[in-house]
Amino acid sequence: MTVGENRDRRLGVVLAVLSSLCFAASTSILKVGVQNVDVVVAGTIRLSLTAVLLLVWRSTMMQGPPFRAYGPRALLVIAVAAIIGSGIGTMTYLTAVQQAGAALASTLATTAPLFATPLSAIFLKERLTRRNVVGMLLCVTGVWLVVL
Repeated sequence: MTVGENRDRRLGVVLAVLSSLCFAASTSILKVGVQNVDVVVAGTIRLSLTAVLLLVWRSTMMQGPPFRAYGPRALLVIAVAAIIGSGIGTMTYLTAVQQAGAALASTLATTAPLFATPLSAIFLKERLTRRNVVGMLLCVTGVWLVVL
């Protein structure tokens, strides 16, 4: 492994931990926010605000119009992924936080690799490695320990 790859790996780990901390903080705050609010309204506000913030951030980081670099097929695939992943995923997650609580909902949400790993191997032809399998087993073990 070269020095650049090692630095990139460390940065990736730091960003993953930071992402986890942000996810935990937002879920705790979200529990308070969705107590007496309709899930669709909360999800719409949450996704709209995120989209605006990301578009502003993207426009400051890159030059040119935000969508011209992509063809119609790519935009369609992105739109379908957004509806399924962000739209339906957000609504079901908000309902889970509302009904089951932030701790249980966030714990179960961490099972995403259990679904993403086999799907990426099947549909994207990604190689399933020993690390992937160990990670999935650790994920199951962690959720099992928390839920019990």
